[in-house]
Amino acid sequence: IESHFQKRSRLYELYFHDGYFQPRLSNGSFRDDFDFLDASAKNGFTEANAFQYLFSVVHDVPGLSRLLGGKDMLSKRLDDFFSLNSRPHTHDRELPKDVSASMLGGATIGNEPSLHIPLLYNYVGEPWKAQSIMHRILTTMFSDNPDGLPGNDDFGAMSSFYFFNAALGIYPVHPCSGEYQISRPLVHDVTLHLGDSSSNNTFRVQVLNQSLTDNMYVQDVWLNDQRLNRTFILHKEIVCCCEKTVLKFLMGPTPNYDALR
Repeated sequence: IESHFQKRSRLYELYFHDGYFQPRLSNGSFRDDFDFLDASAKNGFTEANAFQYLFSVVHDVPGLSRLLGGKDMLSKRLDDFFSLNSRPHTHDRELPKDVSASMLGGATIGNEPSLHIPLLYNYVGEPWKAQSIMHRILTTMFSDNPDGLPGNDDFGAMSSFYFFNAALGIYPVHPCSGEYQISRPLVHDVTLHLGDSSSNNTFRVQVLNQSLTDNMYVQDVWLNDQRLNRTFILHKEIVCCCEKTVLKFLMGPTPNYDALR
């Protein structure tokens, strides 16, 4: 059973063509008029375009990296994506507001398909790029005003994205993996009480040298006083490691290229 579903999980590779995942016709061929910015169903996509959905292989980022030509090429595609000046469009109808608003390069921050993409920089060994982009998103696209979300909350998707990144400094890019990627926290100190009222288990996030304007880069991270040498922590480390789990960040104004290594 495992091998069957492992094989199915890699079927995305069959749709990769000319640098993007593209719809295939009934005869197995690809369309001649494919437009990687077109977010319409006619082009094979819903509420996003091929450039945005290129990065949606969250269950197999190493596989996506190999498909693109390696980590350096994945990094380049991310750079190209976040520096893109062209917006998503359709040829048959007007785009919904949350698909066309709150743009950051090629990313639509107001809609779910783009939310995890900045943190893919963690997978290619460039977490400082993720931190810079997340800082811009969290400090300019969210607010405590009535219209403070960049798009439709969709039963809490936008709110939870902000809470994970801003309050905890972590985000589950691939929830089934049990990993939370290190992001850019905005808080100074926050404690979550885990379990029911009888439990003493807590998860505390402390941020040293915090600044919402300048210190956007993670200089170092410690989990229960042990320096973190990877770009993620595990769910079991939060809930099972000990009674009181502490994740501590040190922030600074410039990237620390040796952090999280």
